[in-house]
Amino acid sequence: VALPPVRCDACDGAHATECCPHFSKRREDHPDAKTGGKKLLGGNEGPVEELPQARVVRQPGDGSCLFHSLAHGLRDGVSAHALRNQIVRFIEGNADLEVADSPLKDWIEWDSGL
Repeated sequence: VALPPVRCDACDGAHATECCPHFSKRREDHPDAKTGGKKLLGGNEGPVEELPQARVVRQPGDGSCLFHSLAHGLRDGVSAHALRNQIVRFIEGNADLEVADSPLKDWIEWDSGL
């Protein structure tokens, strides 16, 4: 029986999370992955509008929910892993691109806590 490939929860690389060369701090488990989708969005800010034609699409609890949801929404057959890699290459090649008056490299530094 073949074991599934190892994937890092922090960067989606082909290595164990505890050996990640990109993130030295342990990544906390995402709370939404633990609730099993039972939490209602919207908080106490008023009623939640239901969309009659909408459906829930389950995503793996692997820390890549953004990339899984984008890959699903794009509907062009690209995997979450491939999309994540494309975005990483874009950020690496455009580190000085400003978003909300700050370069991408600063956003990455703030978010990573490095």
